[in-house]
Amino acid sequence: MSALPIHCNYHQTRPGVAVCVSCYCVICAECTTQFDGIHRCTSCLEYFLSAFSAPLSLRNDWGIAGALGAGLALASMFGMTLLVAYCLSIFFAPTLG
Repeated sequence: MSALPIHCNYHQTRPGVAVCVSCYCVICAECTTQFDGIHRCTSCLEYFLSAFSAPLSLRNDWGIAGALGAGLALASMFGMTLLVAYCLSIFFAPTLG
């Protein structure tokens, strides 16, 4: 039983040698760009590089929801710390005095 050859998504006459980690397309040796063992096709690499080449003032990595979520997580951790400290002070107060 032999497997059928898988061809490049962009070049139908060339055999595929890798799969793009972003779009999951099969790509040939000429289409792949490998960096630290990660394969990306040319169009996904261009998109990836353009996203990180924008100035920081234009980038919106966190967004409003991410910033609110991070603030809520920090507030809840602070609240839990206060609650644990209060419960421990009630529990150990009679034994200390």
